[in-house]
Amino acid sequence: MSNIITLRLTTSSDIEYVLNDILSFKIVREYYTPYNILTVKAVYPRDISVRFKKVELILNGEVIHTGLVDTCIVERVFDFETINIKSKSFTVLLCQNQLAPELKSNVSLSSLIDSFITIPEISHEDNEDVVNYIYIKNTSTLWDAVINLTHKINGGHPYIRESNKVMVSLLEDASIFNLSKSLVTSTGSGLDTTKIISDIHMQDIDGNYDTYNLNNPLASDLNIVRHKHIDLDRQYLSNPSDALIYKLNFSMRGYYFVYATYNGYLGEDIGDYVNFYNYFPKSRVSKLEITGKDGNVSTKVYAYTDSYLSYEI
Repeated sequence: MSNIITLRLTTSSDIEYVLNDILSFKIVREYYTPYNILTVKAVYPRDISVRFKKVELILNGEVIHTGLVDTCIVERVFDFETINIKSKSFTVLLCQNQLAPELKSNVSLSSLIDSFITIPEISHEDNEDVVNYIYIKNTSTLWDAVINLTHKINGGHPYIRESNKVMVSLLEDASIFNLSKSLVTSTGSGLDTTKIISDIHMQDIDGNYDTYNLNNPLASDLNIVRHKHIDLDRQYLSNPSDALIYKLNFSMRGYYFVYATYNGYLGEDIGDYVNFYNYFPKSRVSKLEITGKDGNVSTKVYAYTDSYLSYEI
């Protein structure tokens, strides 16, 4: 199947250019990364400004990345010019804007994001669950606050769907994608223990480290000994043990994973379900790598088993 791949670039003066000769691209989406990453190389027409404020990659009529420019390089070899762009989705700005330290009361996802300064292109899940308060620490970002809020709402972890939609819950009616054996070109599994913490110790209000402690049994099973001592986390002051639970759970992110590679892209997104025929049961899509070269597209889809994501029987 031939693929139609285009790159739409919007300049700072709102002029749009559409490039149709795409040499290669790669998009990475991942559950724990609050932004999508695009790298793309295309044939570049002469006399076009490089002051772009928005980058969109369109695959077969569907926009699969919308972001701002990190780097943009026009390369000339004799009379042949190419443009190389690295872009992160606009949700990266959630990690680059700090909130004023304070205690915010009666907070929902809508009130948290909508009351902040306007960030282009960002939307969020329609979730009006309200928590009594969240504590904003010094130098905390808006994404830190979303993490704290999500933990209090449902004990989960936030993620990004589509290009720039903030989610705090996993969809119960998520789409299911069945990858048949005839479609899949390769499968694999892996273990990543590099981030796992074995024990965490947090100060109490008097500075003692022997009050709040939590052990990770799985780390012990794997012969991992990594003790961390942290300051009292005032974000979880109403229930200090939640701070330990969150940090241990986050350290386990993606520690076991399976993946499958297939030709094309079916449209799955983070949080959807995927079946790897008889290789692995119904699982949440946890990471996507969509690559293209010379008009050919392939997708590598991962499913994690960890403290937040697991397969379903």
